[in-house]
Amino acid sequence: MARLPAPRFSSRLALRDGAGADAARKVPNDVVDLHALPMRLPGRARSFRSLQKRLLVGRTPRPEHVLSDDELRRFTVPLLFVWPDDDRFLAPACCMLICMHSTSVRIDAATHDDLK
Repeated sequence: MARLPAPRFSSRLALRDGAGADAARKVPNDVVDLHALPMRLPGRARSFRSLQKRLLVGRTPRPEHVLSDDELRRFTVPLLFVWPDDDRFLAPACCMLICMHSTSVRIDAATHDDLK
């Protein structure tokens, strides 16, 4: 018996919990579908939940997965973050905090089309 896909509405509710209501409203339907449909594969949803539990506490990254200011300062090789200037989830200005703590970090703005 074939399973019906979950309604897009329920996928947006899940997205809202993780990314916030404003971001969930702005995400195009095709992106919502792209992330929701693979969850129908056997074991995929359980695997994803397990990964999320290892990486996050609620909506906050676990401390062991976040670089401290001191760790950022210790980088000796140049680091380049290419950050879409039209990113709907996290504005490039948020990433600028990284630059404040390391002289080897550079952030270049791009559009999502540039990253394809």
